[in-house]
Amino acid sequence: MMYSYLIISLVSFLVFAFASGGIVTRQLRRSATVQTEQTISQVENSISVYLQTMEHLIDYVSDLALEGTSDLPLLFEKLRFANPEIAGILFAKSDDSFVSNGLSRVSRDPFSNESWYIQVKKANGSLVLLRSNAGRNITTEDVFSIDDVFSIAKALVDPKTKTFCGVVLFDVRHDIIRKSINNASIGKQGFVFVLDDQDEMVYAPVNSVVHRVNPLWITGGDASVSVDIEGDRYYLQSKVSQTSGWQVVGVFPASEVLHDMTTTIYVMAISLLGALLSIAILSYVLSNTITKPLSKLQRLMEQAEAGDFSVRFNSRYTDEVGSLGHSFNHMLVQMEQLIQQVYVEQKNKRNAEMRILQEQIKPHFLYNTLDTISWLSRENGAEDVVLLVDALTSMFRVGLSKGRETITIKEEICHVSSYLYIQQIRYSSKLSYEIHVPVELESYMVPKLILQPLVENAIYHGIKQKREKGLITVNVTIENGVLALQVRDTGPGIEEGKLKALQEQLRDRFRTEASGFGLFYVNEQVKLSCGSAFGVVLDSEEGLWTTSTVYVPARVKESADGKNQSPNC
Repeated sequence: MMYSYLIISLVSFLVFAFASGGIVTRQLRRSATVQTEQTISQVENSISVYLQTMEHLIDYVSDLALEGTSDLPLLFEKLRFANPEIAGILFAKSDDSFVSNGLSRVSRDPFSNESWYIQVKKANGSLVLLRSNAGRNITTEDVFSIDDVFSIAKALVDPKTKTFCGVVLFDVRHDIIRKSINNASIGKQGFVFVLDDQDEMVYAPVNSVVHRVNPLWITGGDASVSVDIEGDRYYLQSKVSQTSGWQVVGVFPASEVLHDMTTTIYVMAISLLGALLSIAILSYVLSNTITKPLSKLQRLMEQAEAGDFSVRFNSRYTDEVGSLGHSFNHMLVQMEQLIQQVYVEQKNKRNAEMRILQEQIKPHFLYNTLDTISWLSRENGAEDVVLLVDALTSMFRVGLSKGRETITIKEEICHVSSYLYIQQIRYSSKLSYEIHVPVELESYMVPKLILQPLVENAIYHGIKQKREKGLITVNVTIENGVLALQVRDTGPGIEEGKLKALQEQLRDRFRTEASGFGLFYVNEQVKLSCGSAFGVVLDSEEGLWTTSTVYVPARVKESADGKNQSPNC
């Protein structure tokens, strides 16, 4: 892996080194062009935004002038105070009178004879930019060079009568242009200057190159132009402002591009050597980083395959190998949890079965049964003894059921019938019972011994608690593929608070605190065998009745030839 990395890297670097020379040169030239374009766009945008601001101020002054306000001198003073770059404001009316601040009239010659006034009037409300204020019949109250200011003017036309009312003139210092150009940066030696629509210089920084630029070289397009100035190669790029019509021109020397290219080549050569050395080291480290964790993970998988689920893959990396190791650990944890879950469920199932079996053969039940047999032997003769012993034998036979976990409803009813017969012999004065099972349901399969604990609860917690004789009814019905095996007694019922507590316990999984109630063991046995959707539902009406209903899925046992089997009880 290490040698492969080195060879691939060396070939890639050599191809890159040979191919990158021309690409770097073009890219540097393009970068310089893009930078120049962005710079002159920023300057042009700054100037345009500022001119639009000045135009809004002129419009504001014009509106007030049309309204005939008498506070124009004060307004002009406030505008100049808020905008220090405004050198002066003049409103020359059509009747040759004027209002001004910072500007004053030189002679009594009418404004209407001056070229700037005529030019603005012809513009008919459009903004006019005047590069120079030379030759005007106006002077500034402060001392300014004509190269330090330019003028913005606009004719004032009454929108109602469409008559010419005068001219609003702002003298503006070059501060905004100067700031925009001074903040513009094109490399170390590049610069920006501004020409008006007559190719006259509006503003330019002080250097030996700017005044040697021929305006004819400037195309006004997006493409840069290469020219020679005093033996050096320069690139020119310009943009025409849509607001003012002025051109913003960017100039940058070709020597900077060549210098950047030479520097880039040196940096690339040094970087190539450093990269090769770094790749050699990193290839060695990386190959070990990949192969060692994989080997370790392979060994751990072999241990897990042999049955040792306690192993874990420990890695400080979060790459694909680390992710694979994390998934491996998660898989082992899940397997351990599943194994533990199966173990617990099987243990709970066996405990439930044992407790149900214990409910069937309680010592006091066997004692009372034998006592009853003895009494019948003395009082009634052998026939009753035979019947009682047969019933007891039938119960044990169904209870054992050859180790099967499920039996037919017919066998379950046979078992509970024998139990009820025995109990009726014992409690003949207090107990009677009825069993209603449709013949077509006798072949359905249910978990074994689920009715006897419910019947026993009905006797000991229901019938025995009443003075008069009680009735226990066993019903089996089917609806929507679910069997309902119901045991109902006419005992005293269950008070509402206790009933709610019992119902809540039945909705939970196996409740150890509920020991002593056979219906909880039946509920757990059914949930383990058939799923959590099934189980025992308890209901009662205090003083009238109590029902315990077991819900199980309707399943029919099939014989070898595919026909339903109905085993004999």
